[in-house]
Amino acid sequence: MDLSLAQALYFASRGIGFIRKDSGEMISYTSTARVILSGLGADELLGGYIRHRNVYKHAGWQGLLDELQLDVDRINTRNLGRDDRVISSHGKEARYPFLSMNLLAYLSSLPIYLKVDPRVVAVEQQDDISSDAGANGTSDKGTSTVVHGLPGDKLLHRLAARRLGLEGAAKRAKRAMQFGTRSACMEGTKGTKKIKGVELLGGGPEV
Repeated sequence: MDLSLAQALYFASRGIGFIRKDSGEMISYTSTARVILSGLGADELLGGYIRHRNVYKHAGWQGLLDELQLDVDRINTRNLGRDDRVISSHGKEARYPFLSMNLLAYLSSLPIYLKVDPRVVAVEQQDDISSDAGANGTSDKGTSTVVHGLPGDKLLHRLAARRLGLEGAAKRAKRAMQFGTRSACMEGTKGTKKIKGVELLGGGPEV
């Protein structure tokens, strides 16, 4: 996973690609930006991973709180070193707004249920119970809670996006960077066997 994440960051920080004009025409573009803004920390602070929901199912709110704290405690060894080395390989610097001390202190002061709600029902079920929602846009049915149209992961983040008018972004399902960018596919396969890290890349199937 480290390789596929590093690949996505490598090409993003390189800043060479294409942009689409209003007419739909694709033109080549090279970014002159010297600083890369990273969203690292949002998932760890606001419960954005699938495993966070699984932890809640087995250990409740306290288990989820402990898991989020563990994620924050180890983010420097699991993520920051890798990301900084990859981004700096292009002579650029990374900035991590979600890891600012002021924001960290504020989010740490909030109850966990204001930041993430792993009880949220699946999106396809929300229309069925939306009529039960109260004036504040929430509804409780058993162990499920609904905030109209929003998934429960990183709920506070999604509510902030909605307030800013970014409705599409607020509703969008989370997709891991290595899958959204398809960098996970670059590791390739040999038949049905996954290529090991010690093997040279190349010679994979044509795409």
